[in-house]
This record gives sequence, structure tokens and C-alpha cells, in this order.
Amino acid sequence: MVDLDTADRAASVVGAALGVVGLLVSVYALFRPSPSPSPSGTGTTRRVRSRGRRAMAAGGNINGNAFGTRATVRPSAPTAAPTPPADDVEGDVQAFGRDALGAAGGISRNAFVDNSRA
Repeated sequence: MVDLDTADRAASVVGAALGVVGLLVSVYALFRPSPSPSPSGTGTTRRVRSRGRRAMAAGGNINGNAFGTRATVRPSAPTAAPTPPADDVEGDVQAFGRDALGAAGGISRNAFVDNSRA
């Protein structure tokens, strides 16, 4: 058997080593190469960013959502086919500023403010 003092030292060394490994994995994740290309096959990757109070951004469609206090969206009649996301559109999607909205696809049937209906 090992005494408690030796076990304490061993646990400290193992914990420190695992902490260093975690730090290295985090640094690698920050600086790793960009993710794989978009499904459109164009070889580009779309970045979707929003910044600001109640700002929203989507890499595809924004349809049938309710945002805000007592905002509601009524069910709609079924359509032939939903609009597919805009994978063939190149470029980033950005929504910066208060209540900003950005989408790479369609924006329809949404209630965006308090007490609104769509």
C-alpha cells in the first residue's frame, strides 16, 4: 500500500497533466482549420453571425416563428413543398444591431415583436 502523502502527490501530478492536455485541446480548437465546405459544393463556408439585442441570423430559412411576449403564429394551410435552404448562395449572413435580422434563405410567417400575430 501507498501512504496518503504519496497518493496526494500522485493525484496532483495526474490532475496537472490532464489540465495541460485540456488547455492544449482548447488552443487547437481555437486555431484549427475551417470546417468542411458547404453542401453546395462551391468550396466556401458560410459564417452566420448576429450581434446586438434581440438580433437573429440564420444560415437558411426563417419561417413560422414567434419571438416576443404573447407573439403568435397561426398554423397555415399545407403548401406543396417548403422552400429549401439557400445552399447555393455564397457569402456570410450577418445581423448586427438591435432587432437586426439576417437569413440566407426566405423569411416568412413570423411574429417578431410583442403582441404580434402572423
